[in-house]
Parts: sequence; C-alpha cells; structure tokens
Amino acid sequence: MHNYKIYGEEGLEPKSTRPKTNPKETPIRIKERIIELRKEKKQCALKVQ
Repeated sequence: MHNYKIYGEEGLEPKSTRPKTNPKETPIRIKERIIELRKEKKQCALKVQ
C-alpha cells in the first residue's frame, strides 16, 4: 500500500528485484581484452587463462 500512496496505480505494478549493479562483475576492459586474445590466438576461454 505504501507504493500505491506514493505512485498511485503505477505503484501496484510488479517491479524487478534484479540488482542495479554487480560489484563482482568483470570490468568491460578486461572482457574486451579476453575477446581480443581469443580472436588472435583462436583459443577457447580455458586456454586464454
């Protein structure tokens, strides 16, 4: 009822429970570098490690 009081009928709609951020996520630069290495060396992810 709290959301209904604040947002009206929109407050009754289901909302995502997914977190907005993930502090343990691999940074974009590292992901891009891994993709580059895989393309250059034509190796699977396990061999790139």
